[in-house]
Amino acid sequence: MIKYDQYHENEPLYLDNMELLAYDMLYGKRFLYDRESPFERTDMKMGINPIKVNEVVVIGGSYFIKGENFTPFSKISIDGNILETIYLGPSVLGLLKEINPDDVARMKVSQVEKNREVLSTTE
Repeated sequence: MIKYDQYHENEPLYLDNMELLAYDMLYGKRFLYDRESPFERTDMKMGINPIKVNEVVVIGGSYFIKGENFTPFSKISIDGNILETIYLGPSVLGLLKEINPDDVARMKVSQVEKNREVLSTTE
């Protein structure tokens, strides 16, 4: 992109071609890279501190997850399904719906963006 910018900035189709180049690099068939991405996938996680689940507790028939580094975007999930969750602080999340007690062992914490897309999930 930088080389294209340096050598072609005064051409009439500069912006159109720059857009095509960017599209090819990000979403296209990667002609720029001989159709193979030169970049390696990395295992990325959201946030600075790792989210950790310490325990699941039951109080008055309601389930709570105690752990570390929760945010308002932390949600309780089971098998990738996001459950109604209330953020009670950086170390406590509450479950707002009833679940089968057999499912408790499969509960995890997922970081979920505003459109309910899961960005990462605890192991």
